[in-house]
Amino acid sequence: MSTSEGGQLIVCTGAKVSPVCAAAMDSFLKDRPAAACRFVMQEWLHDEQFRTATLLWIMDGSEPWDIVQFALRNRIPLLVPEDNFAMKEVCRNAGCGMYYGNAAEACLCLHLLVEEAGLRQRMGQSGYLYFKHTSR
Repeated sequence: MSTSEGGQLIVCTGAKVSPVCAAAMDSFLKDRPAAACRFVMQEWLHDEQFRTATLLWIMDGSEPWDIVQFALRNRIPLLVPEDNFAMKEVCRNAGCGMYYGNAAEACLCLHLLVEEAGLRQRMGQSGYLYFKHTSR
């Protein structure tokens, strides 16, 4: 578990928070203690803080390759909308994350990635190996 101040850190990136993402966040946080998780926009963090993240959530159709590479290099799994085809393919090809079609699926993915440390570690390691292979 990432235990940065205030619980697990879920780093978000994108131009805006979509209604699907907002609904998933609300549902996810509903049954959790207030300090269990923090959702923070990537641009508000220093690299050292980002390195402690539980996951990187790309909340729109953007392709933030530099941010994704940082996450993969630091074994941070990804969560992306299924209509972000480029990021979905990275998740599929590298086995480094999950994708969702609606708020209920996003909430389920959040639960799995936050609660299942083994799954998160395997995806993080797969992303790291993918990064090493593709950055040559």
